[in-house]
Amino acid sequence: MDCAHVFIGFTALCQRYTNEVGYKGADHLTKTLNKYLKMIVEGILSCQGDILKFAGDAILACWYDCDSTTSAEQIIRQVIHCSLLIERACTNWDTGIGVYLSVKTVISYGDVAILYVGNDHDGIRHFVTYGNVIDDMRKGQEIASRMSIGITLVSQHAWKLLSSFSMEAKDVELGFKAIYKQEKIDYKSLQQINLPVRNNLKISSIPKDIETFISPVVISKIKNGEGINYLSEIVLASIVFINLVLKIDSSSSVDYMEYSIKSLQTAFDVVQQHIRPLKGHINKIFMFDK
Repeated sequence: MDCAHVFIGFTALCQRYTNEVGYKGADHLTKTLNKYLKMIVEGILSCQGDILKFAGDAILACWYDCDSTTSAEQIIRQVIHCSLLIERACTNWDTGIGVYLSVKTVISYGDVAILYVGNDHDGIRHFVTYGNVIDDMRKGQEIASRMSIGITLVSQHAWKLLSSFSMEAKDVELGFKAIYKQEKIDYKSLQQINLPVRNNLKISSIPKDIETFISPVVISKIKNGEGINYLSEIVLASIVFINLVLKIDSSSSVDYMEYSIKSLQTAFDVVQQHIRPLKGHINKIFMFDK
């Protein structure tokens, strides 16, 4: 499986809309981000990618290596091309209020495991992506955050699977290769992919087994018949980030994945037990950010 981690960085945009646009800030912010994120999401889908997870201003996308006729090299090339096309459309994107958005992408290749945590008491489920590819995503994001806008980073493992590559890349930290938007790239040689934007989105009925993976706050609004244009709001909230470090002795015979599942489930149960009386809920669990 090939994975791409796209992150944008729209904290400044959120602050500008909240502080300067006033009570209409949530609506304007929603419309702006939806328009921008649609270009990225539909660009990924048009390149045969899939969206695994959103986490704040980051998107985890994947390309499944399920076709025996498709080599790892072909998939990696396709993902790089997709990243460059999205960069071209979405770098220095003018929001209209003095804030410009850009994308940075981290690409790696390898197996990804999906871990599930949750409980029947609250009817809540979360899935967590795990593996060396996810570690690459996290390391790559740290590197890209210190670099210029409009950049694609390719992990060392993914780059080694490319027999040849016509685009110039530069060595950066930890074996990553960097491809910059401002370098001379022959976009005409890339696969031609349109980036359509759907302007009218409708919420369809949600299957029960899918509903458990969606925030209870969102589910309640959908069940109350609120349209997609009314699902956004600016509220005061207390947010706690919990960093869980999973460590195991390398000499231990314990299976690391089994250990990770049990540790995440235990952490989920403990946190949920304490926030339930306060009407709090766990919003995200992920291992590719922060």
